[in-house]
Amino acid sequence: MKKYLPFLLLPVFLAACGGASAPQTSFKDSFMEGCIEQDSDKELCSCVYSELEDKYGKEHLEKVGQDESLADEEMVEFIATSTMTCMGIR
Repeated sequence: MKKYLPFLLLPVFLAACGGASAPQTSFKDSFMEGCIEQDSDKELCSCVYSELEDKYGKEHLEKVGQDESLADEEMVEFIATSTMTCMGIR
């Protein structure tokens, strides 16, 4: 199951990208809520978010939260890699 977790977090990431119709919630709040709803450990979710923020910056992540087209394939792959790193798999 753990080997599939990075792929289970991808919908969490996309859900955090709520678009213009989403209520004004921060990307971090949306990401954490979606991650935890997927039965992921809060510590793992925090670790993955920190990796994202370190690489892309909070401002860019907030923009991605408003316009998911800014989330390119590299970012999605980075989430999968970060998840494995945070789990100690990589």
